[in-house]
Amino acid sequence: MDIERLDTMAFDGYGSHGLTMTEVEPGPGIRVHVARFLPGGVLGRHRAGLQQRFTVIAGTGWVSCDGRRVEISVGDSVVWQVGQEHESGSDLGMTVLILQRMST
Repeated sequence: MDIERLDTMAFDGYGSHGLTMTEVEPGPGIRVHVARFLPGGVLGRHRAGLQQRFTVIAGTGWVSCDGRRVEISVGDSVVWQVGQEHESGSDLGMTVLILQRMST
Protein backbone atom coordinates (compact mmCIF):
# COMPACT_ATOMS: atom_id res chain seq x y z
CA MET A 1 0.00 0.00 0.00
CA ASP A 2 1.21 3.52 -0.83
CA ILE A 3 -0.20 6.66 0.74
CA GLU A 4 0.38 9.91 -1.11
CA ARG A 5 -0.20 13.50 0.02
CA LEU A 6 -1.91 15.41 -2.80
CA ASP A 7 -1.41 19.16 -3.25
CA THR A 8 -4.47 21.36 -2.92
CA MET A 9 -4.25 24.86 -4.37
CA ALA A 10 -6.51 27.88 -4.55
CA PHE A 11 -7.73 28.25 -8.13
CA ASP A 12 -8.35 31.70 -9.62
CA GLY A 13 -8.16 31.00 -13.37
CA TYR A 14 -11.02 32.28 -15.56
CA GLY A 15 -11.93 34.84 -12.87
CA SER A 16 -12.73 32.06 -10.38
CA HIS A 17 -12.90 32.68 -6.62
CA GLY A 18 -13.65 30.72 -3.45
CA LEU A 19 -12.39 27.47 -5.00
CA THR A 20 -9.63 24.95 -4.35
CA MET A 21 -8.49 22.18 -6.70
CA THR A 22 -6.70 18.94 -5.92
CA GLU A 23 -5.25 17.03 -8.86
CA VAL A 24 -5.82 13.33 -8.16
CA GLU A 25 -4.68 11.82 -11.47
CA PRO A 26 -2.68 13.68 -14.15
CA GLY A 27 -2.30 10.69 -16.50
CA PRO A 28 -2.17 10.81 -20.29
CA GLY A 29 -5.61 11.08 -21.87
CA ILE A 30 -7.38 11.58 -18.52
CA ARG A 31 -7.22 14.11 -15.69
CA VAL A 32 -9.06 13.85 -12.37
CA HIS A 33 -9.55 16.72 -9.90
CA VAL A 34 -11.51 17.28 -6.71
CA ALA A 35 -12.84 20.84 -6.59
CA ARG A 36 -14.12 22.38 -3.37
CA PHE A 37 -16.35 25.43 -3.64
CA LEU A 38 -16.62 27.63 -0.57
CA PRO A 39 -20.01 29.32 -0.07
CA GLY A 40 -20.25 31.86 -2.90
CA GLY A 41 -17.43 30.17 -4.84
CA VAL A 42 -17.41 30.28 -8.64
CA LEU A 43 -15.43 28.44 -11.32
CA GLY A 44 -15.47 31.14 -14.00
CA ARG A 45 -16.80 30.81 -17.53
CA HIS A 46 -14.44 28.92 -19.84
CA ARG A 47 -14.45 26.49 -22.77
CA ALA A 48 -13.88 22.79 -22.11
CA GLY A 49 -10.48 21.81 -23.49
CA LEU A 50 -11.28 18.13 -22.98
CA GLN A 51 -14.57 16.31 -22.48
CA GLN A 52 -15.50 16.97 -18.84
CA ARG A 53 -17.70 15.10 -16.35
CA PHE A 54 -18.54 17.20 -13.26
CA THR A 55 -20.09 15.09 -10.48
CA VAL A 56 -21.36 16.51 -7.17
CA ILE A 57 -20.20 14.44 -4.19
CA ALA A 58 -21.16 16.88 -1.39
CA GLY A 59 -23.29 20.02 -1.09
CA THR A 60 -25.29 21.89 -3.70
CA GLY A 61 -24.55 24.33 -6.48
CA TRP A 62 -25.32 25.33 -10.04
CA VAL A 63 -23.97 25.01 -13.55
CA SER A 64 -24.49 27.32 -16.51
CA CYS A 65 -24.13 26.46 -20.19
CA ASP A 66 -25.73 27.76 -23.39
CA GLY A 67 -27.52 30.53 -21.46
CA ARG A 68 -29.19 28.07 -19.08
CA ARG A 69 -28.48 27.84 -15.33
CA VAL A 70 -29.41 24.60 -13.54
CA GLU A 71 -29.31 23.75 -9.83
CA ILE A 72 -27.33 20.58 -8.98
CA SER A 73 -26.83 18.44 -5.87
CA VAL A 74 -25.23 15.18 -4.65
CA GLY A 75 -25.38 12.50 -7.33
CA ASP A 76 -25.90 14.89 -10.24
CA SER A 77 -23.35 14.58 -13.03
CA VAL A 78 -22.93 17.10 -15.87
CA VAL A 79 -21.00 16.37 -19.08
CA TRP A 80 -19.53 19.11 -21.26
CA GLN A 81 -18.09 18.35 -24.67
CA VAL A 82 -14.88 19.88 -26.00
CA GLY A 83 -15.42 23.56 -26.79
CA GLN A 84 -18.60 24.04 -24.72
CA GLU A 85 -18.47 27.23 -22.71
CA HIS A 86 -19.66 26.80 -19.13
CA GLU A 87 -19.50 28.13 -15.57
CA SER A 88 -20.29 26.64 -12.15
CA GLY A 89 -20.64 27.74 -8.56
CA SER A 90 -22.23 27.27 -5.18
CA ASP A 91 -24.13 29.53 -2.80
CA LEU A 92 -23.74 27.16 0.20
CA GLY A 93 -20.62 25.10 -0.61
CA MET A 94 -20.04 22.06 -2.81
CA THR A 95 -17.43 19.39 -3.56
CA VAL A 96 -17.20 17.88 -7.04
CA LEU A 97 -15.18 15.26 -8.85
CA ILE A 98 -14.03 16.50 -12.26
CA LEU A 99 -13.03 13.88 -14.80
CA GLN A 100 -11.51 15.20 -18.04
CA ARG A 101 -10.67 12.93 -20.94
CA MET A 102 -9.95 12.95 -24.61
CA SER A 103 -13.18 12.73 -26.62
CA THR A 104 -13.87 9.38 -28.20
